[in-house]
Amino acid sequence: MQEALYYERLDNQKVECLLCPHKCRIKPDQYGHCKTRVNREGKLFTESYGILSAISSDPVEKKPLYHFQPGSNILSIGSFGCNLTCDFCQNCEITQIDSKIFSHHPFRDPEDIVNKAHLHRNNIGLAYTYNEPIVYFEYMIECAALIKQHRLSNVMVTNGYINPSPLEDLFP
Repeated sequence: MQEALYYERLDNQKVECLLCPHKCRIKPDQYGHCKTRVNREGKLFTESYGILSAISSDPVEKKPLYHFQPGSNILSIGSFGCNLTCDFCQNCEITQIDSKIFSHHPFRDPEDIVNKAHLHRNNIGLAYTYNEPIVYFEYMIECAALIKQHRLSNVMVTNGYINPSPLEDLFP
C-alpha cells in the first residue's frame, strides 16, 4: 500500500481524491469509485501499488497500435480497478473487483518490472493495460520513468478519465 499523490484532507478525517473527475469524497476505511483508493485515518492510500493481476509479453499491435514499431513485442502489465463501470468492459473480472481478491498477489517492485522488460526478446518497452492504468497512477509513473531511463517506450491503454494536474505530471 502506497500513499496516493493526488488528494486533499477534509474535515472529520474525510479525504477528497483528486486523481480523476469523480473527485470521490471518502470517509475513513471507505474506498473511492475505482475500488483501489482507501482512506486510512485521514490519508489516502492506493492498494493497487505494485500488485499486478496480469503480466504478459504481447505483440504491440494488440494495444492497439497500428504503425508503432510493427512486429515488436511489449511487456504488458495490469493491476485491478477502474474509475468507470462500463457494462461492456472486456476485463470486468479485474476492473470491477474487490481489492481483497488480489491481497495474496506478491508485490512487484518497479525495478523488477523494468528488468523483466529487458529479458523479453524483441521487447520495446512497457504497456499499462488490462485494467485502467490511471487508478495505479503512482506505480505506473514510477515504472514509466525507469522505462524511459532505459530508452524503452511507454504505452498507456486508458479511458483518459483523469484530472488536468495528474495528466500534466504524466506527460514527461
